[in-house]
Amino acid sequence: MIELSCHGSPVILRRVLDLTQNFGARLAEPGEFTLRACKNGKMNLSQAEAIRDLIDAQTDAAAATSRSSIERRTCGRSRTGQRDVDKGNREIRIGTGIR
Repeated sequence: MIELSCHGSPVILRRVLDLTQNFGARLAEPGEFTLRACKNGKMNLSQAEAIRDLIDAQTDAAAATSRSSIERRTCGRSRTGQRDVDKGNREIRIGTGIR
């Protein structure tokens, strides 16, 4: 699994998506990353529900409430998670030759 990030140009984005899909990649299904996180013990059901509430929020207040709920539920994991992200970024840069 890989997550791509690129410039916001619709033309560039479409081209990147077309190229990756031509090589067999597929787009993630709605909720797929949340489901994987739950299955891998990185997130519990109440955290997943808070994310769903954030996605479904119709007002700024509802989004803020959901975001606060997610932050409260993930409080102890943020430092460990950031270290994992940093390590993963280093591994990708080393593996691709990008520094």
